[in-house]
Amino acid sequence: MDTYILRIYRRATAPGVMHGTLEQVGAQERAAFASSDELWALLAAPAQPDDASSEPPGTDESNL
Repeated sequence: MDTYILRIYRRATAPGVMHGTLEQVGAQERAAFASSDELWALLAAPAQPDDASSEPPGTDESNL
């Protein structure tokens, strides 16, 4: 199960209008969103590895 930090900075009275950032726990990157649709798209996107150490063995190009 993935764990996220969700920060909502502004929410309008109109449905689905909000601004904030989403960060996966342990990751160094944050993604900004400006609507609930953008937030759902970020949550639905496949998780990216944090660094090269999480790549499968044998994929390091420095050994070529």
